[in-house]
Amino acid sequence: MLEKLKNRQFIREEKGKLLPTETGVAFFRALPESATLPDMTALWSAQQSDIEQGSKTVDEFVNALIDDLRQHVNTVSVGEIKGEAKPNSGQGERLATPCPNCGKDIVVRPKLFTCTGCDFKIWSTVAEKKLTNKQVEILIQKGKTGMIKGFKSKAGKNFDAMLILQDKTTGKVGFEFNHNGK
Repeated sequence: MLEKLKNRQFIREEKGKLLPTETGVAFFRALPESATLPDMTALWSAQQSDIEQGSKTVDEFVNALIDDLRQHVNTVSVGEIKGEAKPNSGQGERLATPCPNCGKDIVVRPKLFTCTGCDFKIWSTVAEKKLTNKQVEILIQKGKTGMIKGFKSKAGKNFDAMLILQDKTTGKVGFEFNHNGK
């Protein structure tokens, strides 16, 4: 059960303690009050006593429990649950290379690569050329990419250049041209 809660990112383990995530807290707050009250577990305990005494079967208890939970789940609006994005979901994909400014993760978004801990960002399209995750990782690691073909100037002319990381705090990039004919 705890592993499911961890995998679904409702809880996390920190220094041997289980702590709720933003998503877990949001989910808990979205539940109807009756589902979170200690009285609910007291009711279940009483029903278990009924099973022991033979006045209720296990199937009756489980079916009533499932029906009750189903009612509670159906009353929760998905729009009420707002929390952190999963690391491996669409917008949550991360580069293997950390931020050069603060060391936190860099999230891959449709239009930019952005740090989760500071204002560092690199636009995913530069001079009409879509950058790959690998190109951005090399740019961050080495401060410079290899020659990239297919940039387009404002005048509409194609050109090739290397990208350089001009500012490690903001992610500002610039071009370096190879004038040696190599």
